[in-house]
Amino acid sequence: MSSPGRNDPCPCGSGKKYKQCCLAAAKTLPASPAKTASLNLNTRNAPPPSEPLLHALALHQAGKLDEAETAYRSLLEENPANSDALHYLGLIAFRRCAYPDAAHLIEQATKLNGNVPAFHFNLGNARVQLKQFNAAAAAYRKATQLDPGFLMAHLRLGGALKALGKMDEAIASYRKVLALQPDQADVHNNLGLALQAQGKLDEAVAHYQKALSVEPDFIEARGNLGNALKALGRMDEAIAGYRKLLALQPDHVETHVNLGNTLREAGLLEEAGGHYRQALALQPGYADAHVGLAYLNLDFGKFEAARDALNQALKCRPDHPIAWAMLASLRKMTPADENWLHTALELAAPDNLELSDKERYSLWFAIGKYYDDTGQYDLAFPAFSQANRIKRQSEGGFDRPGFTRLVDDLIAIFSADFIGRERAGASLSERPVLVVGMPRSGTSLIEQIIASHPEAFGAGELMFWGQQTGANEAAILSGNYGKGLVSGVANECEQYLQHLSATAARVVDKMPDNFLRLGFIATVFPRARFIHSQRNPVDTCLSIYFQNFSSGHSYGTDLEGLAFYYREYERLMRHWREVLPAERYLEVPYEALVDDQAAWSRRIIEFIGLGWDDRCLDFHETKRTVGTASNWQVRQKIYRTSKERWRNYEKHLGPLLGLLD
Repeated sequence: MSSPGRNDPCPCGSGKKYKQCCLAAAKTLPASPAKTASLNLNTRNAPPPSEPLLHALALHQAGKLDEAETAYRSLLEENPANSDALHYLGLIAFRRCAYPDAAHLIEQATKLNGNVPAFHFNLGNARVQLKQFNAAAAAYRKATQLDPGFLMAHLRLGGALKALGKMDEAIASYRKVLALQPDQADVHNNLGLALQAQGKLDEAVAHYQKALSVEPDFIEARGNLGNALKALGRMDEAIAGYRKLLALQPDHVETHVNLGNTLREAGLLEEAGGHYRQALALQPGYADAHVGLAYLNLDFGKFEAARDALNQALKCRPDHPIAWAMLASLRKMTPADENWLHTALELAAPDNLELSDKERYSLWFAIGKYYDDTGQYDLAFPAFSQANRIKRQSEGGFDRPGFTRLVDDLIAIFSADFIGRERAGASLSERPVLVVGMPRSGTSLIEQIIASHPEAFGAGELMFWGQQTGANEAAILSGNYGKGLVSGVANECEQYLQHLSATAARVVDKMPDNFLRLGFIATVFPRARFIHSQRNPVDTCLSIYFQNFSSGHSYGTDLEGLAFYYREYERLMRHWREVLPAERYLEVPYEALVDDQAAWSRRIIEFIGLGWDDRCLDFHETKRTVGTASNWQVRQKIYRTSKERWRNYEKHLGPLLGLLD
């Protein structure tokens, strides 16, 4: 019997479409009463069903469940070993959401007749509903062993393995399905999800695109494609994808929220807010939309409004893990927040199988912050370590050899002679100011000081240079790029800066990892200013380890990776210090800035070519959006508590302590 299409009625008789039904398997029930003579449920050499069973099946398919149940029980009174009747009674229990009964009845059927693939398949479905994923995987695996061509069983096996975090096995299961039927949109979508969970985003994108080539209106795959593109930093493509999805289904609440999140990260805050509000107009109780508004209010420095939005989210869903975790980011926690801690620990418990990896590690980061805020350092570090372990397993590790090769190539290509060479197409604009360094090194503070000047605009962490170098990587790393590339990038950047601010004499881009791109940027904008923010290396790395970044920074989830990355960063910065013109490059020690704010603020403003303005000393009063993890700190006066913070954790830091040598 062939499998129905995704939009055909499910043969289990539920009335749902095949793609939506938990019992979607063509080998479970006959397609119609007229075909019951061929029913054998994948049982090799099985006798044809009896007339009473055919009558019961007809009632079942007609949706007359009470009558069908009576008929099946009559069959069992005559023959308690009637495995078919037990199986179908289990399906009726499933339809009624009585999952323990369903599992018990179908398991009895498998014990009486273990050679029926559909019995094991439907037992797996019941186990999934009970969150018994190991048992579900065993049942699905048995179904595939009995019938290697049972595509839906392979697919559901992949889903159960994915729920268990066994991504390699899940991926293998999905690939088996595609080897049998390469154009299964559902399978490409699920394979994409498993690959994305392993951090293999490019492969995931390819499978989402394949799913959409088979079924262009596949809403879930289109949404997943947008999510993967966003994770890759391909924001324009992600935004375009979400917009296309909304053109197909304007009332898709989740997509309004995903688009809002992406627009917010791209700096389009007003438009982001519009989509959060559209989501809430469609579904007022949609907690994720309230969480989105909370993030947006944080960017604007509206902490009370952010708290109100989180409270609304928690009214809609009291156990919302991200909303609960975000509460800890709004202020310094105190022992009076112990009730918050108890709930967070309960939500993060290993037996809470409802949590995604992101939700779980977000809670552990927040728990770590609670312990850190309250001075319980020996409890804080294990919490942060747990958060990073989960994140590392979920998103994958860091390619150390690849990063070393990149630093080697940049040093080899961008010599002082290469950077100082007059280049056709380069812009002589002095508007760009690049603040770079390691994350959590003080880049936000420097930007906020500059942005407090009336002739400057703080643009936040722009993705422009990352996108440009990504799109032109081969040409840049060859060192053979010419006027066309230089003038094209320069013109596009100038237009972008003009869009951000039509009047500012200086526009600050504080994307920290632009330290990788200084050579290329200096050839496109030879009069740009570069400010390198430096901070105690162990304090910097510890702060990264404690920070739940929204994307990237895979090096930061283990201490050895952090130490390695920092040394490579330091090696590259020594090179830029030697080859960039001294009048275009300034190093600002974070600790010195904190100790003598006035002197260093004046030096920074003088360096970027502006006259002094006293408002730069009152940077914490500047009203602007700050869409980074430092959105709370930059709105406070200069404080010194972050200096030498690492000493609270010295006994835990191992590999990082060598950075002090």
